[in-house]
Amino acid sequence: MKMMKLWKNPVLKGSLLLCLLIALIHLISALTVDKIIAHTEVQFASPKITDALDGYRIVFLTDIHGTPEQDLREMVKEINTRGVDLVLLGGDFSGQKDLWNCLAILAGIQAVDGFYGVEGNHDNADRLRTAMQDNGMVLLENEGLRVKDSLYVAGLEDLWNRSPNVQAALAGAVDTDFILMLAHNPDTTMAHDFTRVDLTLSGHVHGGEVTFFGLWAPAMPMVSEYGQRFTSGWCQSAVGTDVYVSRGIGAHALRVFARPQVVYVTLQAEHE
Repeated sequence: MKMMKLWKNPVLKGSLLLCLLIALIHLISALTVDKIIAHTEVQFASPKITDALDGYRIVFLTDIHGTPEQDLREMVKEINTRGVDLVLLGGDFSGQKDLWNCLAILAGIQAVDGFYGVEGNHDNADRLRTAMQDNGMVLLENEGLRVKDSLYVAGLEDLWNRSPNVQAALAGAVDTDFILMLAHNPDTTMAHDFTRVDLTLSGHVHGGEVTFFGLWAPAMPMVSEYGQRFTSGWCQSAVGTDVYVSRGIGAHALRVFARPQVVYVTLQAEHE
């Protein structure tokens, strides 16, 4: 009888119905759109990007986490229709039944300047290094190299597993290089000096994985010391340098308003 009286309260009834509607919207999103990989195009302009690099296209893949092989094959086909010059891997291949086969599928991406990547917190660096080498890829472990003209790509060891060393990773870079850093965990950009870095690509947080309309992710404090700062998209390091955080491709559980994504970065020359 008491419950019936409460249900007749229009404010309470309306609030309950609204909550049910919101829950239903999130469930539908998780079971439909949030299962489809988004292909996100972004541009990055800098005076340090030369005319020779203007229009240079990079595809960034991170947090594969047991993505079915058929989905990876379809993803590779889509990437090849868009055209890229360089493939960068952000780590975390855990959940793949066959790491070698996973990387062999990714190796089907047509990229003139090759494949470079870093480890994630769920990776075994020794195993990943061997698997990448066997597939013609390079694991960057606190090191970097000039992959084309003045484009210097560096990569760090994982913040949780090992010891990132930015100075060592940039040892071969010169002031005129456009420096692109791979750091699996975006928190690395707060704990270390990224002053010399022009752009950092990170993953790790899966866009919060479960979010409220993509606006707030309750689990972010579990994966980042900086709350919602690095949930996804454009962010900044402690010293104000640019960081792009991908939502990644795989997941530990259902994604809710945190759609998986492949990120394409097109470099643009910026004349002063």
